[in-house]
Amino acid sequence: MLIRRNVKISRLSEPRVVTVMREYREAMKARELEVLRDMAKHWMMIERRVNGDIAALQLTMAQKAASGKVITQQMIWREERYRILKGNLAEAIKGYNRDYLVGTISDAQKEFGWFGVQAAADSIRASYALKISPEFKVLNREAVETMAGFLGNGAPLNSLLKNEYPEALDGLTDALMHGVARGASSSQIAVEMADGLGMGLEKAITIASTETNRTYRSAIAQEYRESNVVTGFRRLVLKAGACLGCLFLDGEKFDLQSELDDHPRGHCQAVPEVIGVGAPQWEKGADWFKGLGADEQEAKLGPELFEKWQKEGFDLSSLVSKSHSEEWGSTPRFNAGG
Repeated sequence: MLIRRNVKISRLSEPRVVTVMREYREAMKARELEVLRDMAKHWMMIERRVNGDIAALQLTMAQKAASGKVITQQMIWREERYRILKGNLAEAIKGYNRDYLVGTISDAQKEFGWFGVQAAADSIRASYALKISPEFKVLNREAVETMAGFLGNGAPLNSLLKNEYPEALDGLTDALMHGVARGASSSQIAVEMADGLGMGLEKAITIASTETNRTYRSAIAQEYRESNVVTGFRRLVLKAGACLGCLFLDGEKFDLQSELDDHPRGHCQAVPEVIGVGAPQWEKGADWFKGLGADEQEAKLGPELFEKWQKEGFDLSSLVSKSHSEEWGSTPRFNAGG
C-alpha cells in the first residue's frame, strides 16, 4: 500500500468553493460524454455509406500486391476506386457537419456556457461559507449565447470542422498501405481502414470537447468579471487524470481579464477569489505528486527525469511552459526533456 506523504490539506478539508467546482466538473463530464456518444452514433452513418468503397479499394490493391507490385501512397491516389471513395467520403462528411455536427456543437456550447454561469455563481456563494454573500450580477442567457458558435481562433465552427475530411482519408489510406505491406488478410485490412476512417471522428470529438469546455470556462470567467465581488481566480485540476503540465500548475493565479488556458479536451476549473475572503486553499498538484510512491512518480515522469529530479531536487513546475497555436490557443506544456 502506498503511503501519502507531505499532504497538508486533505480532500475532506477542502473549502466548499472547491468542492462545488469539482461537482460541476463531474456533471459537465457526464453531459459531455452524452454529446460525444451521440456524435459517434451519427458518424456510423458515414462508415455505412463508404463501406462498399473501402472494400472495393482494398480488393483492388490486394490484387496488385499479389501480382508483386509494391503498394505506395501515390499508387493508391491514382486508382479510380480511390477517387470514388474520396468523393463519396467528402460528401458524407460534409453532410455530417452541415446537417448534424455544427448545430450539435453550437447547442452544446450554449448549454455548457449557461452551465458555466451557474457554476460561477454557486462558487461565489460558496466562497462566503457561513457568511451571507453580497448581491452580485449574474449573466443572462443572451449574454452567454454570444460566446457560442465560434472557435478559439475566432473562426466559425464549420471552417475547422471541414478538416475532418483529410484526417479521415489519410487514416484509412495509411491503414490500407500498411496492412497490405505486412500481408494482413483482406478482412483485417478492411477493419483497419474503417478504424483509420475514425480519425475523422476523433478530430470532430476533439473539436467538440475543446470548444464546449472553452465556452464553459469563458462563461465562468465572464461571470467573475461581471460579479463585482471576484478579484481573480485560480486553476483547479482534477489531479488523477491531469497532464503533468496542468498538474504542476494547480493553484496558478489569474487576474480577472485573463482566460483560463487549457489543452485540447482539457477539464481545468477556475476557482474564484472574492472580496473579504482569503484565497481558497487545497492540496495542490505538486504536493499531491510528492505524496505518491516512488514507483508512481517514476511512471509519470519517466526513468531519466525521475532519476534527475531525485538527485537534484529541482522544482518540477520549472519544466512547465505555455505553448500557443492558432487552432487551440494557449496550452500548458510539460517539458520532460528539461
